[in-house]
Amino acid sequence: MRAKHWQRKLLLIGSLVSLVLGGLGIVAWSLPHSREEQRLAAQRRWEARPFSAYRVTVEIERLNTTCIEDLEVRGAEIRVIQDSCAIGWLPDMIVPNLFQLGARLERGPECFPPAGCSCARVRSGRVTYDKQLGFPREISIRRYYRPSWHQLDYWRYSWRNWELPSCSTSIGGLNARVLALTPLD
Repeated sequence: MRAKHWQRKLLLIGSLVSLVLGGLGIVAWSLPHSREEQRLAAQRRWEARPFSAYRVTVEIERLNTTCIEDLEVRGAEIRVIQDSCAIGWLPDMIVPNLFQLGARLERGPECFPPAGCSCARVRSGRVTYDKQLGFPREISIRRYYRPSWHQLDYWRYSWRNWELPSCSTSIGGLNARVLALTPLD
């Protein structure tokens, strides 16, 4: 009789553990996993925001220097309030451009010239999205080169030049952090 009592307890405990683990599995399965899924979910939150005009202040850190962009956005009109960055290749850090910058992390390795495809340009980093409005709150990107041993160009370069391609160079990084985003409507 006592054995049946323990069997029932074990069965009950096993059932509860299975239910909890199953519930956790469903929750984990429903969360966005890939960078692209996270970005798309954040963009949907941003597109559903209750305002269209906003002011955004972004701190950008690059090559051991920090600068600030303070912008007002009303539709397609962008008014620069402050820009101490002067980075020609970097567009104004309005929210759509922040999404595009973060999306660069979704790209795989890219062949890098001038030596054919002997090296690959690789990006690593992370993007943190605002939980309520979805805009990219913080973006950290590092770029570097790595050898493309699986590419024929890597071996051609090595054979022709009697040296391995110089692919170990770090080409820097960028950190962008939204300090403030204020609705103007």
